[in-house]
Amino acid sequence: FWGRDHKCKVCVSEQAHNENKTMMKFEYNNFKYYFVIARPIIFQGNKYIVEFITDVTKNLASSSIEGGESNFVSDLIYQLEQANTHDIFTGLHNKTYFENTLTHELEDENEVTDELTIADAEISSESKQKQPLYMAILDINDFKLVNDCYGHDAGDKSILSVASILKNSIPYNQRTLARFGGDEFCVLFRRGLEEETCINHMENIKQKIAATLQDGEKAHYHVSISYGLKDVSDCDNFHDALQLVDEALYQDKKIKPEFVIEN
Repeated sequence: FWGRDHKCKVCVSEQAHNENKTMMKFEYNNFKYYFVIARPIIFQGNKYIVEFITDVTKNLASSSIEGGESNFVSDLIYQLEQANTHDIFTGLHNKTYFENTLTHELEDENEVTDELTIADAEISSESKQKQPLYMAILDINDFKLVNDCYGHDAGDKSILSVASILKNSIPYNQRTLARFGGDEFCVLFRRGLEEETCINHMENIKQKIAATLQDGEKAHYHVSISYGLKDVSDCDNFHDALQLVDEALYQDKKIKPEFVIEN
């Protein structure tokens, strides 16, 4: 129906399956607007996702959309998609988007077709699996103390500062960034990047954050981060990958710098 040879990164059916609730979105395809509803159902003990797709072009479009003409509706759809895939506070991707992206990377997408033999598919899959896929989780050390000592506004500013440093420190085509909530962030490095490159990026980020003077209402202060970094290419799913990297973060927390209250 969509005329694509790949899954949509913002797949509401996948979200409905993973979160076990009805999901909705607008979609623009071939000069038409669609409203998509994905709903989980149980049939004979198995869970299925039913997609309802409605063409709403005539209802919504107030002017011609030939050639991708910008109008109120297309702007609205863009805003809805941004809200569905991004963390509003930082502008980074949200946990749902990150989970879907990582899940796509871990899945074997080399399906056998008329043009692709079984042997070719196995070789392609084996080649892909040999490439590392590094994921990092980081958070602000003693974030509760930052809020307690300098105020929640200072904590918010620290979150924005970390998000900004993340966005500006790793080339766009090498990573997917997300805020998982609170002071926790995730980085999924492009498949194939070597461990040394990923470590250098994370250490650079760590040093930049530690060197940045945070500007709070009560005082100027510094924060630090801890991070875990692991190759998750052998993980079966998102949750296994998360557990693996989270354990590395826990180990790094053991050697975090002591929290110092600054004047």
